[in-house]
Amino acid sequence: FLFFSNRQHTDIPYLPELAQLAKEYPQLRIINTLTGTPRDDFESGYISPILLKKYLTPISEGAYYISGPQRFVGGMWEVLEEMHIPVSHIHGEEFTGY
Repeated sequence: FLFFSNRQHTDIPYLPELAQLAKEYPQLRIINTLTGTPRDDFESGYISPILLKKYLTPISEGAYYISGPQRFVGGMWEVLEEMHIPVSHIHGEEFTGY
């Protein structure tokens, strides 16, 4: 699963390429969520425990890779810890300047 959060549909980088990858690899599920202007074909709001639980079962298994601005990575790390995801299953990488 790839949860990809952006403000608007037009902000999603590589959207056509990601859609093509999902067609080529049916085991890849891409969940786009928009925090700004909602659309019927995307999830709305931030990546939250409710959104994660909607798609992931069991939630405590697997590895979680978080990438994005420092504030996002830190916030998602806290969300996952509050969901009792083992810290050893959480990996983060911050980037800036995009």
